[in-house]
Amino acid sequence: MCCKLFEIRALAKPASTWCGHCAVGSGCTIYDARPQECRDFFCQYRLDANVAEHWKPSRSRMAMKPDPSGEHITVSVDPQRPSAWREAPYYQDLKAWAAAGFADGRQVNVRIGSRVVVVLPDCDVDLGMVGDRTILTSKHRSPQGRVVRMEFEVVDSDHPRALAAQAAAPAVVRR
Repeated sequence: MCCKLFEIRALAKPASTWCGHCAVGSGCTIYDARPQECRDFFCQYRLDANVAEHWKPSRSRMAMKPDPSGEHITVSVDPQRPSAWREAPYYQDLKAWAAAGFADGRQVNVRIGSRVVVVLPDCDVDLGMVGDRTILTSKHRSPQGRVVRMEFEVVDSDHPRALAAQAAAPAVVRR
């Protein structure tokens, strides 16, 4: 699914389309010469032993991409099954992950094509068509430092606040 869901700039492959080098069911036909961005990607399903087997991308039709900061995980959904993330057991898992990370400011994003929905413990926030724009998150904290509320704003990637956020966290991928 990573060969379908994600943009691969080095190959000029847009998101939500199969890579021309992917033999569906077999794998990458240029594996030894694949671009660095493909080499660097590891699905959270493969990285985290706590992620259940039903999240296997070929089964779920979803792939999980953590951001380097550890503050976000993005679950990309096959646009041919746009409501898959809302089905059991996936939605229950997403809500549990959101609840477990909320107080520490971690968030769960679901991406269906260019649309993004933030899954929070008590609701879902549909940010609409985000595309390659930047999601800015405002975290409101209690006196003890725990996050009690999050607010979201989508701005163009060249917006001054987006550029400031990128400069403050250069290791964070803003996609």
